[in-house]
Amino acid sequence: MLISFSLGGDILNEEVEKGYWAVATQKHLNKFQISTPNFEEFDALNNAGKAGRLLGLIRGNTKIENMKKLEKLAGTMGIGKRELKNTILPELEIVTEKRLELRRNSLNEIIGIEEYFLKNEDVLSAAGDYFEYMNPEETERITIQTLSSTKRLPTSRLELHSELGKKYDEEKIEKSLAYQEQFKLVKKNVIKNDTIYSNEYIWAGKQDKIIHSLKQIDIASKEDLEEFIDMLQKTQGISEKQINLNEKLIDLAKRTGIIDPITIRTKRNFQQDFLFTSNFLGGDGLIIDIMDDLKLLISAIRFGTKFTPYSRLSNPIVFLEKLINGGKVGPHSANGTDYVLLESRGIVKITPSDIPGRYFMELIKKDIGELALNILKTSDFEIENSVIRYDFSTDEESSVHFESPESVRMNMSLSPAPISEAENYFLEVLRNERL
Repeated sequence: MLISFSLGGDILNEEVEKGYWAVATQKHLNKFQISTPNFEEFDALNNAGKAGRLLGLIRGNTKIENMKKLEKLAGTMGIGKRELKNTILPELEIVTEKRLELRRNSLNEIIGIEEYFLKNEDVLSAAGDYFEYMNPEETERITIQTLSSTKRLPTSRLELHSELGKKYDEEKIEKSLAYQEQFKLVKKNVIKNDTIYSNEYIWAGKQDKIIHSLKQIDIASKEDLEEFIDMLQKTQGISEKQINLNEKLIDLAKRTGIIDPITIRTKRNFQQDFLFTSNFLGGDGLIIDIMDDLKLLISAIRFGTKFTPYSRLSNPIVFLEKLINGGKVGPHSANGTDYVLLESRGIVKITPSDIPGRYFMELIKKDIGELALNILKTSDFEIENSVIRYDFSTDEESSVHFESPESVRMNMSLSPAPISEAENYFLEVLRNERL
């Protein structure tokens, strides 16, 4: 029997639901050391999340015959060589019933893979199957149900315990909630003597609540608010440095999950944050971009139009159209230096040309490219006219580092008092939906 769930507008089957939260959980756990107390309590979710993120990376390649490349891709997910070859790949072959198939030599060593995953929903379903294969603890099943419940609406302690208590005992529920708080999967707020649980994904699909909520607090004027929301909706992926608005408002929106910030940073710590509304893809966004590929591609293109030291993009639309239509972009020297991050995330493939120091770029994930093109075509490029001036003479190279929205929010740590008050107000507004 197929069981369906609702996740912020998406209707998911049971395997996709589990896979989604496994990936989301692993993105949080990735910020913690394995030696952190209680890390082992998320063993099944952590491994299923890593397996799902790896599948998300290699999706669209069809074949990878270069094991060094596969090891490098896995390394970006925190997967070591031994873990990749001895655990994750063999288990994925079993779990996916050879939709990921291993190629071995006469010594039974893995020398390559073939994969048959067309879209992220297939990847998440496989991650959900992997979660079950890991024989998860009850506390991990409670984590999935808690995240799903607190994603829909902020949930009081009484309501949550009542729901979870239908299947699990009180001791397991308390342990699971404590683990989730420790690893910042859920937030616990006390509002009017009532303990309320929520998570950072809560605002996706609820943009209609944002304006009403923010108008009631002191940190932002009505004009600031309307300008802020309007700008982000029209210009997804805009650099934060191009927004001349109330800093507290932007800080609040980042911390709560109203907007998703993507951070790109060079080795010399030249950093840019690119902002997206939490529902920038509508109801389907939770499934399509849980891997952050789309946000990363748009951010990299924005970065390439303003902040790269070489060959800035003058026409991102033409650039993407050529890639989507199967063409090679280049050869350019910038392809070998400015888009290393996209290559490491399995979004594009960079190949050397016959001309030394010049490279071609090809698109691997066509569906991600098409979505990015649609968003950029509907964006307001007027704000992109000015070029940001930056002295790159001190950069060793243009290799960059990427941080997901979850990572950015964890880095922001505890909220200052005015922000905490606003967060509580948000939760109160959302809980009024129950009335």
